[in-house]
Amino acid sequence: MDINNEQVMKAVEQAVETSDLAPWDIPNIDLYMDQVITIFEDTLRGNKRREEDKLLTKTMINNYSKAGIVQPVKGKKYSKDHILQMLLIYNLKQTLSISDIERLTQGLQEDGQLPEHLAEIYEEFLEEKKKQRTAFTAQFSEDMKSAAPIKTHTDLYKIVLSLCSMSNFLKLAAERIIDDYFDVPQKRAKEK
Repeated sequence: MDINNEQVMKAVEQAVETSDLAPWDIPNIDLYMDQVITIFEDTLRGNKRREEDKLLTKTMINNYSKAGIVQPVKGKKYSKDHILQMLLIYNLKQTLSISDIERLTQGLQEDGQLPEHLAEIYEEFLEEKKKQRTAFTAQFSEDMKSAAPIKTHTDLYKIVLSLCSMSNFLKLAAERIIDDYFDVPQKRAKEK
């Protein structure tokens, strides 16, 4: 096998350099569903694992609306706030279930954050994501420098296993926060 630690490090760095859509790049005019999907596909295509993968579909948008995690549309057009909600959902659904995202969204509604502060929340998220990306690649780089040379698929398997373990820890931490601090929607209805 012809691979070394530096090549693996470069692959990981490329993987975490995901595309993002900045709030100021979102049009200030209302858009039809197909236009929203096109913005996602054009701007975030670098986040796809395979070219044929879909980042956002009509069915997804309709399901988000039915679940109440995207505010109802006026007519058939989506505002900048709708697009911001979908961007947040896109980032969350890589790890969380729709029911967990629904709980988070209801928490924002209870705090009076929707839709007034979505752009601010999203901008802060992008800044934090940038810091996390830098910290992760720095730590991974240090780990790779001190690791034994990669020579076999078994060595790569161990790296993938470690990355998956880290991902699982972070997912469990996010789910614990949701379970401890965000009500289940049915509970809220019964309590009233």
